[in-house]
Amino acid sequence: MAPVNFQKTNSKTCALLCTSGYGSVRLSQSEPVKPGSPTFYKEKAQELLDQAGRAATEEARTELLTLAEQWQRLAQRAEHPNW
Repeated sequence: MAPVNFQKTNSKTCALLCTSGYGSVRLSQSEPVKPGSPTFYKEKAQELLDQAGRAATEEARTELLTLAEQWQRLAQRAEHPNW
């Protein structure tokens, strides 16, 4: 997976994604991932981050980053249910 270029993102979204710990997730494609697991959510977030890096418009990039942020929050909740 290619790293995401955050140069064209708004600073609030970039700061959240860059500091969340999930912005550079590199997960194996060889093992099946259980839906609802933290790894499942992280992979979905990473897919959206990759797509945002290739987005043709700022509007599309912003929407993809917003969705990635939501998947990252789900991963955090799955990993730390008592937070």
